[in-house]
Amino acid sequence: MITKLVLTRTIFAASISILASCSLTNKKHEHSTSLQILAPPSVVLPDSSVYEGEMENGFFHGNGKLSWRNGMFYVGEFKNGLFHGVGRLETTVGDVYDGSFRNGLYHGTGVLSYRNGDKYKGQFKDDLRQGNGVLVFENGDRFEGQFHQGLFHGQGKLIIKNQGVYRGQFSNGRFEGQGVYEFISGQIYSGGFHEGQFSHQGIMTYENGNQYVGEFKNGLRHGKGKFSWANGDYYLGEFLFDDKEGIGICQFRQVTADCTYKANELINFGNGHDPRERNFRYKT
Repeated sequence: MITKLVLTRTIFAASISILASCSLTNKKHEHSTSLQILAPPSVVLPDSSVYEGEMENGFFHGNGKLSWRNGMFYVGEFKNGLFHGVGRLETTVGDVYDGSFRNGLYHGTGVLSYRNGDKYKGQFKDDLRQGNGVLVFENGDRFEGQFHQGLFHGQGKLIIKNQGVYRGQFSNGRFEGQGVYEFISGQIYSGGFHEGQFSHQGIMTYENGNQYVGEFKNGLRHGKGKFSWANGDYYLGEFLFDDKEGIGICQFRQVTADCTYKANELINFGNGHDPRERNFRYKT
């Protein structure tokens, strides 16, 4: 809650309290009421919130403090009745912001500590995370990079606790474009992403040394690709929903020939020969 306070007419008395006819305006509504002026420079508003600080031409202007009965308060700089400059705002929900304000909104560089334990340090624009920043989540996840309208957007690095690390492009809070995802297991994907999933062309290197180079769709190997085993053998052909599927070219034990896979099972290798007679087992 960020409130704009405008004093249209203020009368001070050095030793007594008086009433002044004033206007109180916030971002959502506007109404006229009365303020009780205790003594310069303290002002009690109709909702019992209290302003203490500098004023100019009937506005809160300069350094001051605005406190609400519900525990919310702002201390810092004001301009023409608005939070403007450097200040600290503690909200009723428990969020705390330290940093720059413009026209009553978070704007510039600041630190926002959320009630749930998350913490953001970086740039803001019109109350939203915008520009470069670091967001640390209460569960240990961490994002470093660019934000747009509050979301991960542009280049960044996301550490997901107990899962892995992503470095690359983001759009509207999701992996989008080119990036690299390193799994905690040691598996690494490098290539395209769409809506947070492996997509288009990419390379998946498995922790056992095997590797897939080719097309992905919805996070799965799908389309044309080449799967290579760590020992140098390979399958070059079609993939369907992560499985080798159809007719391709295989190399096993330095012998290259046409081969056929069905649901990731090698069922034929060269001239109708059944490779299982030679104890071939290539299902990865």
